[in-house]
Amino acid sequence: HTNYMFNISNDGFEKVLDMFSQFFICPLMDKDSVEKERNAVNSENEKNLQNDYWRFYQILCNFSNPDSCMNRFITGNKETLSADNIVDQLKEFHSKYYSSNLMKLSLYSNIPLDQLEQITREKFTPIVDKQVIMSNYEETIPYREDDKCYFIRMKTVQDVKDLTFSFFFNSYEKDMIKPMSYFSHVL
Repeated sequence: HTNYMFNISNDGFEKVLDMFSQFFICPLMDKDSVEKERNAVNSENEKNLQNDYWRFYQILCNFSNPDSCMNRFITGNKETLSADNIVDQLKEFHSKYYSSNLMKLSLYSNIPLDQLEQITREKFTPIVDKQVIMSNYEETIPYREDDKCYFIRMKTVQDVKDLTFSFFFNSYEKDMIKPMSYFSHVL
């Protein structure tokens, strides 16, 4: 899942929505822009190296089932994004997966609702519905029995004492409930 979020004043609302929608309709993906983004991803990763939350999350990934999509480097850096044909790979990914049937859009404005709907339809309807069906990541479970019941001691960057219990269970999206709320309430 990827989220794009931003704030804009109502004066520039329609213009910015048009620019934003073009990212999905016909992104430029020129080599210079891709290089800037690669550097931005690398900077974010370097920032995460000093963030205890991201460090802990990466440890959880490292202890997961090697065959699952969870067992990988999760943020990216210059090395992981250094393919010679990265622009071509991005264009292929966009052409394959950027489909309106996989997208959701939420807008918040004091523009009258009818006008907001009209603007939204005008700007976002051109996004093609390719009827993409995403892989079911539940086919390979992230944590097998052998991947559970670890006691991990992590040296933190910040001076904190923290005890974390992680509970792993099957996906709950279909049920539209929040099982972690029950755990946190009981604890």
